[in-house]
Amino acid sequence: MKSIDKLAMGMGALDIANIVWMIVQGMLHGSAFNSFIPDFSRPSPPLFVILHVFTIFVYILILACGITLVLRLSRFAWLNYILFPLRLAFFLPTLFPVFMLAEPLGLVVHPYVNIGLLVATEVACCAFIFYWRRSHRRRSSTGASAPIA
Repeated sequence: MKSIDKLAMGMGALDIANIVWMIVQGMLHGSAFNSFIPDFSRPSPPLFVILHVFTIFVYILILACGITLVLRLSRFAWLNYILFPLRLAFFLPTLFPVFMLAEPLGLVVHPYVNIGLLVATEVACCAFIFYWRRSHRRRSSTGASAPIA
């Protein structure tokens, strides 16, 4: 297995870990996924319900993206491109441990620096996925390099 494949698998594992972390935190602290159920049981504005359904859909897409990266299915790389603006809008970084560890380590980071770091890491992830997918198209089914026509 090539290093580029291992890196793709690591990115997929981070996506899966992010969703698992959010579920666990939601169960422990009553936020995130856990808060969706009560919101659907009481009347609320339609826009609020649509936003919750869309957020759940984004989480499912991130989980699917992580699974396809772990399984090295390069034909589903387009999921990363769809998730790019959604990750920026909902602040759902691929490298969530970087953002998660800042507070316990006592690092105070300006919000603009966090946004810049989020944009930089997500652009880097999309660029990596682009090159990873291109390298998969050039390989034959045995994993050896195939001639480019």
